[in-house]
Amino acid sequence: MKKFSDYRYFPSIRTRQSELEGVSNIGESTKSKFLPVVSLTKLKGRQDADSAIDKWFDSFNNESIIEISNDPVLKCIDSDSLYLSDKHCSNWIDFLKNQKGKYNKIIPAAIFHKDLGQRDYVKQLEKLESYFGRFVVKINPLKSHELLAATMAASVVDDISNVLFILDVGQIDSSRQDLCLDATIRGINMLRNIDPRIEIVSSGTSFPRTFAEYGKESGAISMLEWQNYLAVGGEKIALYGDAASIHGEFYPGSYAKFVARIDYPTPGVWRFERRSGSDQRDELYQLAAKDIVTDEGWDDSLEVWGTEIIKSVSEGNVNRFKSPSKWISVRVNLHIERMIRFIEDGVLSHINDDDTDEYNSVE
Repeated sequence: MKKFSDYRYFPSIRTRQSELEGVSNIGESTKSKFLPVVSLTKLKGRQDADSAIDKWFDSFNNESIIEISNDPVLKCIDSDSLYLSDKHCSNWIDFLKNQKGKYNKIIPAAIFHKDLGQRDYVKQLEKLESYFGRFVVKINPLKSHELLAATMAASVVDDISNVLFILDVGQIDSSRQDLCLDATIRGINMLRNIDPRIEIVSSGTSFPRTFAEYGKESGAISMLEWQNYLAVGGEKIALYGDAASIHGEFYPGSYAKFVARIDYPTPGVWRFERRSGSDQRDELYQLAAKDIVTDEGWDDSLEVWGTEIIKSVSEGNVNRFKSPSKWISVRVNLHIERMIRFIEDGVLSHINDDDTDEYNSVE
């Protein structure tokens, strides 16, 4: 059984179809190198948590951290029941135990919310450690009551190597970057003061909701979560997590003028190409793809599903890839594939401010 520290990347993923398709097409060698934090969300036509977890393990048959989403739009129809604190969160524990019978690669995340009493919370942690061996405590370090819950977990766990703490600040933008960084550092210090051996993931996402401000057709967007991770101290201090190039908040779809956009991760930034002004989606996506594959950040030696799709579309084979949701799949796939390679090649550890400056300008 792997230790938490044997993994070097912890992407947060929801059981949305677009994200699942991207994950399912990740190479098998890459799948063994990261530990996903999976938030169970409703599926189209199947809205219960059982269906969500089944769909996840159809896509990814490796160890996975499992949590339940309480997003009002995305949550499963039985999420409220699973969140109940009755009998020390017994609904959540029983759900996980039933799923463990089918999928022995589950690592459960503890439930925490403002209405959960201290005794119910502690008893839940004890049961998770007893039944599953290892478990995860995921909190937002910007919230003081969640930090206190994390320190409590660190104090009551029987074996500190059995718990992983994920400090996820959520959505980061330039106005909140320093605030998020300070909260993460404070959280790390509070936990390490209890036990310096504690394993901690620093996580968040700065992938934007809209792109117009970054460039009409071409541009680059800094990965602020990456910058903050380096500012914390990088791999010497914590493990790395992000949202696999997904915006931190979900918004229901609304009418907008169609824009074909393709995104591509490079060290420290996302490059993008946007095309509009025509009803011919095939043409717009092909134009965007052509400029992606000729961009200086393109790695032509990378042979993964996402790059094959972009190259194929650049040659006019648009086929099924005419909608934004399909390009979310490509983006998620590429982000995880490339992030693993960046980490293995030491890029995540050694990139500095001078390295990222060249990418920060908008073309």
